Amino acid sequence: MKTMPYNFSSYGTSTRLPSSLATNVNYGKDLSAAYDSLSVSLATGKTVNSSYDNSVLYFKDMRLNERAAGLDSVLDSVGKISTTLSAVDDSISALTELVQQAKASATYAAESVNKPAKMTSEYGFEDEQVLTDISGFKDGDEIIIRTGNMKEMTASVPVEKKMKLSELGIETGDSFNIKVGDGEWVTLKVADEDMRVDAFFGQLTTLIGEDKLKYEVKDGQLKLYSPDRSPILVNDAHYAPNGEIDETNTEPNMASKLGFDLGTTITIREGETIEEFMDELSALDGITASLTSRDKLQITSDYGDDLVIGDLKGDVTEFMGIEGGTESGNNLRLKYSEQYDELLKQIDDLVNDSTFDGLNPLKGDNIRAIFNENGGDVRTITGVMLDSESLGLSPSVGDWQDPADIANALSDLDAALAKTRAAANKFEQDAAMVTSRENFLTGLSNTSKNGAELLTKADLNEVSSLLLAIETQQEIANQVISLTLESSANILSMF
Repeated sequence: MKTMPYNFSSYGTSTRLPSSLATNVNYGKDLSAAYDSLSVSLATGKTVNSSYDNSVLYFKDMRLNERAAGLDSVLDSVGKISTTLSAVDDSISALTELVQQAKASATYAAESVNKPAKMTSEYGFEDEQVLTDISGFKDGDEIIIRTGNMKEMTASVPVEKKMKLSELGIETGDSFNIKVGDGEWVTLKVADEDMRVDAFFGQLTTLIGEDKLKYEVKDGQLKLYSPDRSPILVNDAHYAPNGEIDETNTEPNMASKLGFDLGTTITIREGETIEEFMDELSALDGITASLTSRDKLQITSDYGDDLVIGDLKGDVTEFMGIEGGTESGNNLRLKYSEQYDELLKQIDDLVNDSTFDGLNPLKGDNIRAIFNENGGDVRTITGVMLDSESLGLSPSVGDWQDPADIANALSDLDAALAKTRAAANKFEQDAAMVTSRENFLTGLSNTSKNGAELLTKADLNEVSSLLLAIETQQEIANQVISLTLESSANILSMF
């Protein structure tokens, strides 16, 4: 029986390989380890990827990268602040433009002269002439005079189409009284207080005629208007079944409950002279009554608003020939004051919308800026209040009919512009400081990253070449091992 001098059935640790084979196997293992290490270097771009590679360089690299990561986190926060300050600058620029536009409106108003609207009677009168001595004039006759838009009226109480009348405090039995053009007074009573607003005013326009009166509800406002530009008057009286005004019922009616302009009622008194009548009219704000050179009664809307006059009781204005309305005036100062008031609303809207990352620096919110990774370097960027009230701007007074009110507004606007410019300068300095610190942090972060890279950076060309060389050596080693095993097998076959 032949016996084998070596047992190759197992390559355990207890088996001794021929020295040449063991050398080649160990060499192959070394090549594999080197190949794995270089593969990691090729993937990471680093020569040191663990503390086993080089503990000193590994931990230096780790510390530098940790600081760079901390600085990058700070930079993210600082970048948001920089963006916020840039947006704040844009908001203040827009705000300054609005204040400048408001100043332009006030300047135009100061330079404007209103064109009064006038209505003149058909007949002549004398100062001492007693009205009730004139045929057709009676004690207790009443006229209504109104200034404003002649052909339309808007309710001041918020209204929606589908609202019930009862939601507006209107009750069954209330009525709406309106006079359009040279027509008679029309009264529409509320039969059911649960009727909707659109249903009631739909009936009203049908009753008068849609060629004479229409209504609309838009943005919470109820507006009555005349397509043919007829003058409109409303009153708050309660009428008795016989068509006469019920003097005993002084409760508010629909017109006042909805907030319509009722105008002013003038009552003719027994023995009242034309002069006294004119004095009573002239006592109204923006109204002047006088006799022309031809002794005709002239009623003037001094501010240039449209003028509407009509009879409530009797036929005084009809007999005088002053019934109706006129659009001959032009209230320029009112128009400019309305522009100004709208601009103040836009200023407040802009400030309210200037919220960035949950903060509104234009409403006094402060911004906390951290400039290092441990939170020890903190700066506070203080906010300012730039809404219209804080700027010292208030809505126009008296529709700017008094030049003194316009002068006060111009003075306030100059002060407001100074505040916006000071705020712009402050935030510009804040932005410059943040930008400077941002640039510094960016440089510091890059320095840390570059330092770490220099410590452990691998030459990828060199690593690729080494990997190629190792692959070649591995192939040679494998061939040597194969030849060695084949030689051993040939020898064993001889036994």
